[in-house]
Amino acid sequence: MKKLKVFFSIFLAIFITYSSCFGALIVHFIDVGQGDCILIQMPNNKNILVDTGNLSAGYKVKQYLKSKSISRLECIVVTHMHPDHVGGIFNFLPQHRANIIYYNGYCPQNNEFFLN
Repeated sequence: MKKLKVFFSIFLAIFITYSSCFGALIVHFIDVGQGDCILIQMPNNKNILVDTGNLSAGYKVKQYLKSKSISRLECIVVTHMHPDHVGGIFNFLPQHRANIIYYNGYCPQNNEFFLN
């Protein structure tokens, strides 16, 4: 819970900074069923994706990005390596390139999703 509070505090600080200096950010909460997926569109036409939903949600994310005419992401932020947060990346990443992918560096042992 503490990590979540820190994440949202950082997000809020970035949001306020960009909004006051460069224009408005647009934040989309993409419905991926169970899991999370947030698209942040910055005023300089750069896009950040936070989490990607589960494996089957990757198609929804791909279609959503296509509907917004987004083919390149500045970065993808994976909050943690659970399938309902990172699974969708395998479906849309080949067509939607990302300059960098950030994650916390930790992959749980015995995580069957990543061992296969």
